[in-house]
Amino acid sequence: MELRRYLEIVGRRWWIVATAIAVTTVLTVLLVVQQPWVYGASGTFVVRPRSVDSAEVVRAIDTLIRGVEINSTYATIARSDAIRERARDRLGSDFDPSGMTINSDVLAGTNVLVISVRGPEPESTAVFARAVGEETVAYVAELEDAFELKPLDLPEVEERPVGPNKVLTVVTGILFGAIVGVAAAVAADALARAAEQKRGSSAVDLGWQAVIMDEPTGTFHDDFFMMRFSEEMSRARHSDRAFAVGLLRFVVPSESIDRDHTTLLRSAADAAASWRRTEDVISHVGGETIAVLLPDLDLNEANRIMERWKADVVGRLGADLPPDYEITIGVANYTGEEDIPGRLDDPIRPPSMT
Repeated sequence: MELRRYLEIVGRRWWIVATAIAVTTVLTVLLVVQQPWVYGASGTFVVRPRSVDSAEVVRAIDTLIRGVEINSTYATIARSDAIRERARDRLGSDFDPSGMTINSDVLAGTNVLVISVRGPEPESTAVFARAVGEETVAYVAELEDAFELKPLDLPEVEERPVGPNKVLTVVTGILFGAIVGVAAAVAADALARAAEQKRGSSAVDLGWQAVIMDEPTGTFHDDFFMMRFSEEMSRARHSDRAFAVGLLRFVVPSESIDRDHTTLLRSAADAAASWRRTEDVISHVGGETIAVLLPDLDLNEANRIMERWKADVVGRLGADLPPDYEITIGVANYTGEEDIPGRLDDPIRPPSMT
């Protein structure tokens, strides 16, 4: 089931996979093209006792068979910098062995030493391999040890390169691009789904807010306020948890009653940000009156909040509040036993309003 889902994602976002494969393929090809071919040349040598005395030869062979350190020692000598320098000196100052590497190993279960050289050009690689072999044989002879090296097969020129495997590298690059592309397609699909869900959720939220918000004042509609008021009344009735309702009103002169006071109401609603809780509901309930629903607050706490609100409104408006305007506040406490009023603006006011 999971494989099918991934295939569907790749099918929908095939261009991401194709782009990843194309990019990695191009980069891999560019890398492979810049890699030089490597050629190899190898020679073999036999490790054998130097003495011709029969008894000594038998002992030397037994020592050689039992002691693998002897063959390993000669292999290490062949890989040494000293042999490399001697081989370069043998070939003269015109020969440049840079880019060539020397390796030597003992064939398992034998006394045969393999000396190989890797380089960028077949003929010079074979020439350097012969020089390394000859210098290794000469160095072992200078040790006057009980054993010596004898050439078995001399290095020959190999026209076909031994590496790198460029086809395998390109195929690996393509496979890597496919993996990256599939991962990117899955990630892009997940991000798109998350963004779509977020847009859908935001659209629902905005649509719901558009229904319950009074856009000019930035508060809730009074119908929504009365619905929340009824819910708090029911909760208080069943849980003995009281709540409070506060009113803030701009008392305006009669000659200014028909003026647009939206700016004042909006400023008053914005001033509530310093104390407003998530559960508090602020609504324009008509005229120049704003109400606030304060769940789980008693009368004294609600009075303190309303006094603070009034002071914040006065400070926010400053000179923008006409001198003949007055701000009044009132607080009512509900326990769930009172009747639900039709509206909260004058002349209908909550019981116990101070």
